[in-house]
Amino acid sequence: MTLLPPLLLALGLLNTHTPKPLPGGSRRLRADSEALRLADAVIVDGDNVRGRTAFAWSGAELLARVEAWAADADVTSKVLLLFDHGDEADALVTRAGVAVAFSGPRAKADDVIADAVRWLTGPAGAVVSVATADVELRGRCEKGARA
Repeated sequence: MTLLPPLLLALGLLNTHTPKPLPGGSRRLRADSEALRLADAVIVDGDNVRGRTAFAWSGAELLARVEAWAADADVTSKVLLLFDHGDEADALVTRAGVAVAFSGPRAKADDVIADAVRWLTGPAGAVVSVATADVELRGRCEKGARA
């Protein structure tokens, strides 16, 4: 059983409507770390990863890369790709099985990610990997995991 649906409900991101599927491409991510495969949940800081490419990748292209990597690594049901903004705080699961969430107009994805790590590592006792180059966010996640 995946921890992502209860996490999305706890964070108020999972709504009952059926979202439109997102488009995607076919390029691959290079991530295949054993630590990610052993994690109970893998959270990808979408805008941060896109920023590392100087925003050469669109959100749809990043999603396609994450879906391809997740399928190759057999971790699809563990992956949450989280982006800043969106008309509302919301989440969906793509046809490929990757959870995609948007922080909404009043929250930052970094805050949602830090809350998710705290929630998952708390009573759930999950092992969480966060894909980000954001040093401040990494520190917040490490602190949240110890709380």
